Amino acid sequence: MLGSVVAAWRLPEYISENIEMLEAYKLIMKYLTTTQVSPFEVAFVENRDPLATSVSSDTLEIKEPALLIQFENVPIDRIDEVIPKMEKLLRRIVKDGPEKFDLERISNFIDRVVINNLKEMENSPHLFLPDASVLDMLYGEKPEHLKTFVTSSQLNKKFLQKNGTFWLNIIEDVFIHSFKVVVKGRPSMKKVKELTD
Repeated sequence: MLGSVVAAWRLPEYISENIEMLEAYKLIMKYLTTTQVSPFEVAFVENRDPLATSVSSDTLEIKEPALLIQFENVPIDRIDEVIPKMEKLLRRIVKDGPEKFDLERISNFIDRVVINNLKEMENSPHLFLPDASVLDMLYGEKPEHLKTFVTSSQLNKKFLQKNGTFWLNIIEDVFIHSFKVVVKGRPSMKKVKELTD
């Protein structure tokens, strides 16, 4: 039987207090989990002893945002191995230092986000603008917040100038030194039968 594991971190500030940094958090999660060469894919999926069939990340864009990393199709008898392995991997990435951090890969993510954002504004403004206006309506506290929500993806360009230490500090501050909530999903045959009945 297979289950799933989700680790989640609540960010220390309201979404409207640092809209730009929320973009940096999204980028570092892409770096950690997206593509077959990402650290989490290599450690948990693309190896001879996989612990999951996929690792993904998500951001809860609410008043106090949260970052999530999800591990899918984890063997039930190994579900307790996921979080210790994740913690060890994160510490190793930080310990390896900025020299081993792949700046080219994260720069590619930044370029892709900026280009996709421009395409959305050009081709589908009716889909793009409502997201920013809803975020502003729910969480904006100053008149300038609407503009920042609308242009937040374009602000990613400034992160191209950041060095490996900047990104490693985010990993250390958010994913290592902050408290997290872990949810382990174990399937229940009893519950399946109840629902079927």
